[in-house]
Amino acid sequence: MMKIVLLASYYKSYLDDFEQNHSLDELNYQQQREKLLDDYFGAFVSYRNYFCERGHDCELLIDNDFSLQQKWLNEHHINMTATPKTKQKVVMKQLELLEPDVLFVGSMFEYYGDFLRQVQSQITPNIFTWIACPSPANLDFQPVKCVLTSVPEFLSGLSVPVEKLAAAFDADIVKKMGTVKKSIDVSFAGSLSSNHRYRKRTLEALCAEQIPLSIFGDIEKRRFFSWWGKEPLIDIAKPAVWGLDMYRTLAASRITLNFHIDVARNANFVGNMRMYEATGCGAMLLTDYQDGIENLFIPDKEIVTFRSIDELKEKVTYYLKHEEECRRIAEAGQKACLERHGYDRRIVEFEEIFMKYIV
Repeated sequence: MMKIVLLASYYKSYLDDFEQNHSLDELNYQQQREKLLDDYFGAFVSYRNYFCERGHDCELLIDNDFSLQQKWLNEHHINMTATPKTKQKVVMKQLELLEPDVLFVGSMFEYYGDFLRQVQSQITPNIFTWIACPSPANLDFQPVKCVLTSVPEFLSGLSVPVEKLAAAFDADIVKKMGTVKKSIDVSFAGSLSSNHRYRKRTLEALCAEQIPLSIFGDIEKRRFFSWWGKEPLIDIAKPAVWGLDMYRTLAASRITLNFHIDVARNANFVGNMRMYEATGCGAMLLTDYQDGIENLFIPDKEIVTFRSIDELKEKVTYYLKHEEECRRIAEAGQKACLERHGYDRRIVEFEEIFMKYIV
């Protein structure tokens, strides 16, 4: 069995929201970290849990949770303040103490170069990274054994091996949520930015049709949309939902919408995280069609797809009127997700990639 360290960076908006809504002052490092991970934000929580279930010693470090990292420093009597400027030094001290066999780093490009070279020379040569987005040019991949990705199209021509690891859904989330009543007709939960022009244009078109649409996003309303001018989406946008609150929002939705980010659509990538989250939570997923989607879910039986804005309008209207058919597809989608795309399967693929390259 291996000692594995997973290194992640969480959205600041999520961390701020979590701290505002939880009493953390009296908790020690271990207690606060477990409380945070028990909210199931992001894939790294499930990676940690499932690696542990398979008998590995797996730790998850969150480099930008500075209140959490400060507690670790205090408990180890290290005279240092956890800040954005010191976060790499704190993580290095943690790695020196943990002495992992394997280090897996999320899409945190500031760690490439000197940091990973130091890890390679002093701690472990078995460094793996994750990239599923366009990355900066001239990254130093020399210390990296392999790059994992769900979007190989972004990583052509790298000097290091690339392995595909698809997204997944954690069945434990369903147990954690319990029964959730359907109270939202149509939802969209996710980002709206200059990288999501197709998404924004499509949601605007639905709003114009008076579709009962609920949008949940990390939106600082007026200022956020200033670059796009006057916004019809502003009035219906609700605050972002994170972790279990986000999963409960999806579970409460009769229909939830998914749009691949523009750069992924242009690369003809299919299979973003929301496809698995939505189906896993039991919403009927209505998603933009991309080639190969049939390899993930069966259209019109487990999910519903659209190829144009007009088709989306028609299908939203249809399935809102045909609730039983909508429910059957949602149930079939959830069954398919849990059976074919669970972390119990994905973690075996992940482990096999590690074993293929470690020394």
